[in-house]
Amino acid sequence: MALDSLPNEDPLISLVVDATAQIILESESKAMSRMLATNDPCMLGKLLSYVSNANVAANVITTNYDRIVELACALAGIAIDTGFHGNSIGRYDEATSKAQLYVVGRPAKGKPSVTLKPHVRLSKPHGSLDWYEYFGDPVRSEIPLDSRRLMITPGLSKYRSGYDRPFDSQKNRATDAIDKASSLLFVGYGFNDDHLQTHLNPQFNAQTKTTVLARTLTDSALGYVERFPSILALDMWPGDPSSTRAQMQGETIKVEGLKLWDLAEMIPEVLSV
Repeated sequence: MALDSLPNEDPLISLVVDATAQIILESESKAMSRMLATNDPCMLGKLLSYVSNANVAANVITTNYDRIVELACALAGIAIDTGFHGNSIGRYDEATSKAQLYVVGRPAKGKPSVTLKPHVRLSKPHGSLDWYEYFGDPVRSEIPLDSRRLMITPGLSKYRSGYDRPFDSQKNRATDAIDKASSLLFVGYGFNDDHLQTHLNPQFNAQTKTTVLARTLTDSALGYVERFPSILALDMWPGDPSSTRAQMQGETIKVEGLKLWDLAEMIPEVLSV
């Protein structure tokens, strides 16, 4: 593609990032308005609450720039570790971000007890709409800043920017979470990120339990389902949006009348929450 030939410092990269941000901000605003317009529990929040309470930490990786995960956590009352600390403007410091999650309890045997809150540990290796370079440092800001947005675009700049702060440590925390995972759940992932696939492939080879949910699986995702028998894929049955196509170990079955590829139906049916 045309962006592949652009160096990381090319001013066109910033223009592409800003244009991309404006487009996503419009869609994000509509999605957030729908989430905030109802008192019903957010399905993503229910899922994250279930996983974080069962494991203390729910590692979440998103290659998207939007803040839907952050809002889902806020609505569900889930603590979140983003790598940033602070409110209106947050500084990037992973240690301090995690330290905010510890709770000091009553002393036992002369020593205070310290526990870790159930939380979501979020990794955004491609950046976020609210990340900026502010006087040379990466910050997360609720206030739009007249500064360079920290979002990685496609092309060669993607790989060069990946070595810059905070993308380097965000990528590392994402791949570390993948390497240590005992099970994997994908929601709407296209299986097209080379950095993540390098770490996912060994997990698939080790037959780590994996579930993939998508309205429509991409060709790349289908390729992985066909290659690795440990992957259960659930998407919409072609031509029947009220049913599910379940694929695993070379077999395909139709689940009539259930949209298990949709969190709104999967969570009560499978998790009973």
